[in-house]
Parts: sequence; structure tokens; C-alpha cells
Amino acid sequence: MTNDTQTVPALTTRTVRKLTDAFLSYANSEEFLTGSRAIITGGGAASFTDGGPSIAEPISEIASRTRSAIAEGRSQNDVDAGIAIDLHRALTGLHRSAAADPRLWNRLGLLEFGEYMTSRWSWPKEGSKNGRERFLLPAEIGGARALTRHSISRLWWSAEIFHDPDLALPQSQRTGDPYAYVHLAFTGSNAERIRADIAERSTLSSVTGLAAHTLHRIQTSQLNSHEDDQEQLEGDWWREFLKRLVLVTGYIKFDKLDADERDRHFTRIEAECRDVERLSSPPASEGA
Repeated sequence: MTNDTQTVPALTTRTVRKLTDAFLSYANSEEFLTGSRAIITGGGAASFTDGGPSIAEPISEIASRTRSAIAEGRSQNDVDAGIAIDLHRALTGLHRSAAADPRLWNRLGLLEFGEYMTSRWSWPKEGSKNGRERFLLPAEIGGARALTRHSISRLWWSAEIFHDPDLALPQSQRTGDPYAYVHLAFTGSNAERIRADIAERSTLSSVTGLAAHTLHRIQTSQLNSHEDDQEQLEGDWWREFLKRLVLVTGYIKFDKLDADERDRHFTRIEAECRDVERLSSPPASEGA
């Protein structure tokens, strides 16, 4: 779904403000909160412009490719990964502070990617908070959780924290693709939970390369007895691994460490997880 040859201008903070200010009334729409579909088909798409080249065309092309992928019956994870990478490439120069503006993602989700949203998620019932968070970000975001749950913002943020622009990690080096770990982040039936658990932990997602390195370690770890990488990704031990990793970020500055030094700490944390597994496992019955 990606288009490597496409050149698009940087999206500045001023552009985001112009775009999202025009969309504020939609973000606060009580009609949408009660489950009306009218808002998705109503209104027009404002131009993505900052007095310079417009990025409306590449955004429109991404939305068009998304509709084609859905019509072709591509898997949800495949469609999600394609949007994530395409958006991240298209919104060049978008700073994380501007990317935390809920109005940007509300506008893209309800207009350009409205068809994707309604095909990807069940329409939220009235009073359903969990369903609604996929469709609409609150006017005031109190943390990373909302951004990692909204249908569109979660995709850009996944690409932002899992991409490896310096090709520092093994899978990026093997493929020559800075988005290799973004593809991995959308692989497997448990991908949504793993991505969200990493992304919601700001101590992991805020350090350049640490989220991708963490995902790589989860993939290749021996926290359980399975030899198949996919089984490892879908096991339960990655949750314990992440909890312990977050604890040590309080006194270990991972942004100052190279990949080998990070790996040594990861290995120690994995060993601690194995110790917990042995202690918590019920004793084998006699004669077993």
C-alpha cells in the first residue's frame, strides 16, 4: 500500500492548528456521541494547506488505497499496517506534540477514513465508552491510552514509535526497511494488545528505538518453552516482561545505552521472569 516515490511537504504545527480548529465542532458533536452516522457522511473535507503545497492529495490517495484493500478482503492487520506506514510517511515533520492534538485524528477518522473506521470497528452503542474511544478522541487527552486506542491516531503513533530510521535493529538491517518493526507490530492475533501495552507506557515509547527494540526482544525471547516466534508473541509472559522493564527505566537510562547494553538488561529481566514462572508453577503431582 505504500508509495515510496511520493514526495509530500512537511506538516507543520501551524498546519495542524488550521486544520483542527476548523474541525472542533465535529469533535464536540453530541450527535456523534449518541451513535449517529450522519457526521461521517456530512460536511466537506477542508484543504490540508499551510499557504504552501497541499497534502490533501496524498492523504486522499492513502484513503483510496485503504478502500481498495478493504474491498480486496485484505486482513485487518495488513490494512492497519499499510495505513500506519503510509500516514507516517505522508505526515513528514509532524512533531509528537502536534500529533497529540485530538482534533487532527478526529477529522481524519470521521472524514477521509470514515469508511475504514466503520468497517474496522463495530459502531459504538449509546453509552459505550470502549466502543466510542475507537471513533472519537476527547477534547482533552489525559495520557497516551486514548491516542493508542483511537482508530487513526493509534496507526500513526504505532509507526512513530516502532519505526527504526537508523536501521539499528536486526530485522531492519536484514530487510533494509525502517518500517520492518511496524509490520511486526501488526502481526499476529494478539498484535493490538501488545502494541497498546508498549505504546501506553511512556517510558518505553518516549525513548528513541526502545519500543522497537522491546518488540524485537518479545518476538525472539525464550520466556516460555515454545520455539515458534508467533507462539511467543501470543503468550502471556510479555506482560510480566513489560512491567519489569518499566520498573527498571526508573534508574536505567536506556536512551544512553547502545543495543548490546540494552540486550544485557533485557536478558536479566527475562531471567527474573523465568524465576517467577518456576516459583508460581504448581508442583508436579507424584507419579507424573
